[in-house]
Amino acid sequence: MKSLHRLASLLALALLVLTPVAALASEDGDDKMKTTLIGQLSQDAGGAYVLVEQESGEQIRLAGKEDLSQHVGTQVKVTGEWIDDMEDGKVFRVDKVEAAA
Repeated sequence: MKSLHRLASLLALALLVLTPVAALASEDGDDKMKTTLIGQLSQDAGGAYVLVEQESGEQIRLAGKEDLSQHVGTQVKVTGEWIDDMEDGKVFRVDKVEAAA
């Protein structure tokens, strides 16, 4: 009987300890889906924003609610996620933009 009581106490303690850890893991889940890219920001003839990625030189079309106009012609670090656009194919949706260090 003592061992059963001890086992129940250990299980209760484990639940108390692990519950906050599980909550933290689920809160950080969104950030793990984010990607950060660094490159030169430009604007094409149609007015769309394009990032020339620093490592590959690839031109990446950008979308999102962030105001990118003040960063045209500069090195930036953009954080966001890849989305599929029916017209333009793969597009990077910017959630955050800042000057690259």
